[in-house]
Amino acid sequence: MSNSPAWIEMSRRFSHEVISVAVAMKRFHPLLRPIVRWFVPEMRMLGRCWREGRHLMGEFTEKVNRSECTRDAVNEDVEMSEEQKPQDGHRLSLFQWYRDNIGRGEWGNVNRQAHMQLMASFAAVHTTAITLTQTMFELASLPHSSSFQEELRKEVHSVMREYGGMLEGKASVHKLWKADSLLKETQRHNPPGFASFFRYVRKPVTLSPTTHTGAITLPAGTTVICASQPISMDPSSTSYTSPEAFDPLRFYRLRDPRSGIYQFTNITLSSLPFGHGRHACPGRFFAADVARVVVGLFADGWDVALEEGQTKRPKNVVTGVNNLLPPQEGRVRVRKRVDAGVV
Repeated sequence: MSNSPAWIEMSRRFSHEVISVAVAMKRFHPLLRPIVRWFVPEMRMLGRCWREGRHLMGEFTEKVNRSECTRDAVNEDVEMSEEQKPQDGHRLSLFQWYRDNIGRGEWGNVNRQAHMQLMASFAAVHTTAITLTQTMFELASLPHSSSFQEELRKEVHSVMREYGGMLEGKASVHKLWKADSLLKETQRHNPPGFASFFRYVRKPVTLSPTTHTGAITLPAGTTVICASQPISMDPSSTSYTSPEAFDPLRFYRLRDPRSGIYQFTNITLSSLPFGHGRHACPGRFFAADVARVVVGLFADGWDVALEEGQTKRPKNVVTGVNNLLPPQEGRVRVRKRVDAGVV
């Protein structure tokens, strides 16, 4: 499926339409939504994406069922060396994982397959796109944007020279410390939501007493969330200097080569956009690698700045009580560098 242009394009549109539907439906009172959903154009577009996804998933599932070897069906267009092939004979994909774990009866449910795949794509695509969009706005808005972009460029060129003129593999991407710091600071100021770490209490839980409170018992049925964004900006909760200021090299200076504590993907009690504990975002490592590569290649080939006459970063958009989106009307200027790729 990952090699299908139709599926890739449909997944992209699905992610866009989900956000559009959320924004459109929030205009109406909850009691009216079951009725007005039939008349909202965004809902019709989302339904069209869903039907297309279900159709493509049905074709693919039928193709796998007809195949004598699942690996041949899933990877017929993918050439892999012997080292790249999974040793247990299974393709390491979400599709295969789902097939192995859900059971043969449910696996044949195309609706469930399509729903799972599309929601996984949505979770991966829109959050990464939001983070990168916010990063571009922050990069363009820095007081000394040009000099910092030059710092990013030098770091990228240094890593590329070390790895044969390209960013290839985790080892090279993980050396983009300044790009990583920029992404983490951007996320600290512009998280996808003000709160994270959502938990539903299934049975009463008594929390250990603290210096501020005694023991607290959470009754069953309670929903618990963590105010992750305010915590990351609170001087009493962090060790950051001037946490209210945007400092693109904050985590670059704090970072210790022997520890990953200040990396973009790292989770601490003062850095919770990815959640915490066993249910922290499992895809954050791949998303971070993608974001580092995009920032690195962009810094190498392009300059970015605010629009002419604009001196402040456009404001974010708050939807509902928790969602924080990039500026919907904001724009930046982008210029291709003539020396792009020269390392």
